[in-house]
Amino acid sequence: MGLLVDAKLIDKYKLTIADPIVKEALNKNISSSLLDYKLLNEIAFNKSTNYRKFLFEWIRFQGLFNGHLALEKSEQTPNFIKSQYLMGQAFLNIRRIRDWYGAMIIKDGFEGSEYTNTLEIYNRYLLETADSDLKKNLIKYYSNLKNLSVGQPAPGFTLNDTNGKMVSLSDFNGKVVYIDFWGVHCGPCRLDILENSAKVHEKYKEKDVIFLNICTDETEQPWKKAIASLNLNGVNLITENANNSGVSKDYNINSIPRYVVIDRGGKIVSSAAQGLWDLLPENENILDLALKK
Repeated sequence: MGLLVDAKLIDKYKLTIADPIVKEALNKNISSSLLDYKLLNEIAFNKSTNYRKFLFEWIRFQGLFNGHLALEKSEQTPNFIKSQYLMGQAFLNIRRIRDWYGAMIIKDGFEGSEYTNTLEIYNRYLLETADSDLKKNLIKYYSNLKNLSVGQPAPGFTLNDTNGKMVSLSDFNGKVVYIDFWGVHCGPCRLDILENSAKVHEKYKEKDVIFLNICTDETEQPWKKAIASLNLNGVNLITENANNSGVSKDYNINSIPRYVVIDRGGKIVSSAAQGLWDLLPENENILDLALKK
């Protein structure tokens, strides 16, 4: 479906839900029109994980609804989590699906967007949702996550560098630390590094900034090979257990690239900071603000 959307061919085909679990649950032959992907289907939602995954992505990115939202004029910067959440509240007319979608948006926001923006929607969701199980699970999720809020002490870690030396976050107390959680097999990670890393390092070479690059998806040899091919400068570290490391859990790294900024006192400035590409323009960015303190 993504390919059809990109090629502007989506309207040329009649697409339906074909999951056999869904058809078995219906226990009868039904018109394919009732399984149209643009028609919310609670049976499919309850029975099919594939359908839920599709629904979440389609609503956010592929334009299930022909609509837009005008946010408050007082909001100086876009809050995409709020936009996506309100879109679901406005157009999802099945309460169970609407509450589920809101919880998913919030989890996704905490993992990849500005923390304070997502926290606003989290607090709103707790007041608006009627699903006690979803609310309870989200509260539990947040209780494990709030240690990454602005001003909290950054979780400590000690990892190997390219020479096998153990390097700790505490080694850089007194400096601003910019962490790039990346992966050898992550296309967006590699692209950002190739196009922007050297320029960012040049821009901040006289500044009190430490750039930590933490590889989360590979073992030593592929990691070192990738560092060489990318000419990746800074302090290069590798997690102790690819895809299941303590530092990845502490920083809630479920997708990469992910960027974290820590101030001179070892406290979180942002756990979902701007990428390297956003540090190059002349306008003041999150790293510049951290350096002023």
